[in-house]
Amino acid sequence: MTLSTYLNVSFFSTVTTDVEQGLKYLFLMIIFENITSYCSLQQSVAKKTFILDFLECFRTKLNQRILSTNWIKIKLSDQEDIRQKIEKACSSTECLVEDLIDQFRKIFKLILAIITIFYICPIATILIGIIYISSYYFYLHQQNSHLLDLKKEISEKYNKLYLKYFRAKSNMFEYVIHHEKNKIIHLTNELKIDMDKQWFSLTYLYHNLSFKEDILGELCIFTTIIVYYILNGTSTFSIPLYHHLTKLTYTMHSILMSYIRWIRLKKDYDLVRPILEEYDERMNVEQIDLQYEFQIENLSFKYKGKREEFHLQYTIY
Repeated sequence: MTLSTYLNVSFFSTVTTDVEQGLKYLFLMIIFENITSYCSLQQSVAKKTFILDFLECFRTKLNQRILSTNWIKIKLSDQEDIRQKIEKACSSTECLVEDLIDQFRKIFKLILAIITIFYICPIATILIGIIYISSYYFYLHQQNSHLLDLKKEISEKYNKLYLKYFRAKSNMFEYVIHHEKNKIIHLTNELKIDMDKQWFSLTYLYHNLSFKEDILGELCIFTTIIVYYILNGTSTFSIPLYHHLTKLTYTMHSILMSYIRWIRLKKDYDLVRPILEEYDERMNVEQIDLQYEFQIENLSFKYKGKREEFHLQYTIY
C-alpha cells in the first residue's frame, strides 16, 4: 500500500514536467498493482481453503461428540433444536475464524503505528492507551453486555414471529378458499416486516456504538495534536503524527468492533456447550454374531375332550 501510494504521487508530480519519467512511474505502478491483486487473490483462496478444512474437522468432532452419546437421551431430546444450534454454532465459528485471520494482519499495522507515535510523541501513546482502556472497561464492555442480552431477547421474538409467518404461509390457500386473500396478504407482510425490524433495531444499536467509538478516536487525535504542540511549541511533525494517529485510531476501532463481534459469535457457540456437557458418552461393546440352531427330534401331541381322542406323534430316526 505504501509503495503504491509513493508511485501514485510520483507519477502525478512528474508527468507534467518529465513525461518519460512519469510513464516509468506509471508502468511500475501498474505492475505493482497487478502483483498486489494476484497476491490478494491467492491469499483469499488459501484463507478459504484453510477455513473449509478447519470447519470439516470442527463439524466432525462436534457431530462425533453428540452422536456418541446415550441413544435414549438423544431420542428424548429435541433433535430439531439440536440441529439448529449445531448449524448456528458452525456458521458463527466460520465467521469467527475468517475474521480472526483478517484482523491478525491489522495487528502489525497497529504495532508499527504505536512505535512511530511513541517515537514522535511518547506521551501521546500513553494518553491514547489510557483513554481507550478506560472507555472499553467503563462503557464499551457494559454496552456490549447489554446488547448481547438484547440479542437473546430479539432472537426469541424472531423465532416466534417466524413460526407465525411459516404457519400463515402454509395456510395461505385456505384463506383464499374462504375469500380472505387480503387478510393473509396483510398478515404475512406484517409478520415479515416485524421480523426484519427485530434485527434492524439490533444492527442500529451496534452501529451507534461504533459511531461513538469513532467520535472517541477523533477526540484522541485532536487532543494529542494539541498536547504535542503545547509540549514542543512546533508543528514540524504534526502532519506525520496526524497520519499515524489516524491509522492508529482506525485500526483500534476495527479491532474493538471485531472483538465485540467475536463475543457475539462466541455466544452462538455457547448454545451448543450445554448439549455437549449434558450427554454422557455411551459404552460401546464388541458385538458378537451368535448363531442358534433349534432341532426337533420327537414331537407328540395328544388331545382329550368330549369328542374322540386325538393323538399325533412324530419321531425322527
